[in-house]
Amino acid sequence: MKPSGEDQAALAAGPWEECFQAAVQLALRAGQIIRKALTEEKRVSTKTSAADLVTETDHLVEDLIISELRERFPSHRFIAEEAAASGAKCVLTHSPTWIIDPIDGTCNFVHRFPTVAVSIGFAVRQEVRVWPRSPGPLPGLPLAILPFWLQPLCAWFAVCPVP
Repeated sequence: MKPSGEDQAALAAGPWEECFQAAVQLALRAGQIIRKALTEEKRVSTKTSAADLVTETDHLVEDLIISELRERFPSHRFIAEEAAASGAKCVLTHSPTWIIDPIDGTCNFVHRFPTVAVSIGFAVRQEVRVWPRSPGPLPGLPLAILPFWLQPLCAWFAVCPVP
């Protein structure tokens, strides 16, 4: 039986296509939460210094991303900024691992400057996977989708709220 056009597209996209799609959808949901919270009062705490800030929205977004990914991919591991700052072990193994910064640019977020991103990286066998294509236009969404990578250390899929 010949695979359908949709099945052929998924095979061509590689074995991690489902992960890519999950990251896109979660980044969009998280971006909506951040966009709404930009104009609201924030409870701000510090982590390692006065310039290393964290808000309740950081925790909310990180918890959302991890819980949804854990439900969908129970064998995957996680390295997340706020969990690591709270003492969670931060170990990159050969297992599929999500690397999450829920609000990349928290200082900007605290000051209501909308240059922030939801950063979601994905590594397998200690190598970050870079998706070779954009998810395409998403009409009607007040978000800019920015696939980018910083070779060779990390790759991210970021969704930035647009004011």
